[in-house]
Amino acid sequence: NIETSPEAIESWIGSAQTRSIEEIMMEILDGNQDIFAIMEETLSSGTPKDLSLWAAVPSLVLEEAPALARGNVNLSEKDVQRYCNRAKSAMNKLDWLDGYTTSIGSGT
Repeated sequence: NIETSPEAIESWIGSAQTRSIEEIMMEILDGNQDIFAIMEETLSSGTPKDLSLWAAVPSLVLEEAPALARGNVNLSEKDVQRYCNRAKSAMNKLDWLDGYTTSIGSGT
């Protein structure tokens, strides 16, 4: 029998939650990895909590990350609002998401 410390269990849970956050973000963003990468790298908004904070100013998202409004991504303000609303919904359903934000400048 291998005894597992509470710290090891917490570490496993934390790792699983971190992986889950990316999966949840992909669901919110219709599975678009390009949108996720731009959100995370340019806006430091790689979690539902981060994304939900943009809900009041979706036009600012497109101003701060112009790559979202062109090329293959080509989002509208309405698209951004929909993603922000989905993020808020996820936050309401999954309380543990509140503890996770993207570090500024980390890119991860």
